[in-house]
Amino acid sequence: MNKSFGLTVIFLAAGCIVVESAFAQLIRYDRRKLPGGRVAAPAARPSTAKAAVTGPAWMQTPPRVVTSEERKFDLNRDGYLQPSEAKSLLSSLVSQISSSGRVAVTSDFVKPYDRNGDGFISRYEVGSIQTDIQ
Repeated sequence: MNKSFGLTVIFLAAGCIVVESAFAQLIRYDRRKLPGGRVAAPAARPSTAKAAVTGPAWMQTPPRVVTSEERKFDLNRDGYLQPSEAKSLLSSLVSQISSSGRVAVTSDFVKPYDRNGDGFISRYEVGSIQTDIQ
């Protein structure tokens, strides 16, 4: 009984020492000393409420359906391409590009994917489409 109690105390003390040394190595930036003995003001934390959704523009605001090709993918017929509908259209473009090598830019919706501005989306420019549809 005495031996197990002693080992328990030793393990608890060793655990406390390990935890304390781990916390001692953390830098408390809000308590840093500046020249002249002043204490630094705590840094402002970024607000999570203002965090913007990253990604292509069509994920934030659904684009209007303009061309007949876009109309094929507007399943709910509301005149806008919802994100799932836009992904279907872009997936179709990717399959066309993989089979023919390039696809002509026919609408403003796919124009941002034409990086070199030649009027075609080639297999060299298809990487950004594949990133956006995942």
